[in-house]
Amino acid sequence: MAGLEKQQYQRLIDRLVSCGATGLAVCYSGGVDSTLVMAAAQQAEIQPLLAITLVTPLHTAQEIALASEIAQQHSWQQQLIELDTLQLPQVADNCHQRCYHCKKELYQAAWQAARQAGINALADGCNADDMTVFRPGNQAAQELQVAHPLAEAGFTKEDIRCLAHKLGLNNWDRPATPCLASRFPYHTRLEEKELRRVEAAELSLRQAGFS
Repeated sequence: MAGLEKQQYQRLIDRLVSCGATGLAVCYSGGVDSTLVMAAAQQAEIQPLLAITLVTPLHTAQEIALASEIAQQHSWQQQLIELDTLQLPQVADNCHQRCYHCKKELYQAAWQAARQAGINALADGCNADDMTVFRPGNQAAQELQVAHPLAEAGFTKEDIRCLAHKLGLNNWDRPATPCLASRFPYHTRLEEKELRRVEAAELSLRQAGFS
């Protein structure tokens, strides 16, 4: 690892240690961002350390299975929480602030699980690039005091992939997997049946060799 990379990684470790002085829960999706947060927190020997995977109709079964597989490979304590976010009118109606209302529900559930485990710090995998685009969910994170250790340490998506590769994380080059709602234009009502159709179609493409 080059000098600048070591410095950046140390900033991430320092931020995690500061944030998780008495334990840390991470909103963990199995994507490269939250995987790096978990791996760094493990290396920093933060205890207790809990990976919280939120299972909703907007996520695919393959995503959840991969998240669990990676967690098992690294011996991470993982808790899966099922939430029917389509019960929220703002989410089902797919308004421009859908992500805010969905993330708020997810973060609140994650906080509840964290506190039940005796943990008083919650982080996610938001990176520096995420802070420069339209992401209403960032407002929910700010309101609920969810830490963004990658963004705070200055990690871009490219930085994350590079470091994850050097750390030997198997999903370092995994394509981004935004939630299934992102496939639908705003104000197109989200229905379980249509979400599953998209999931099945994209799975077929991946099985055909398209990344």
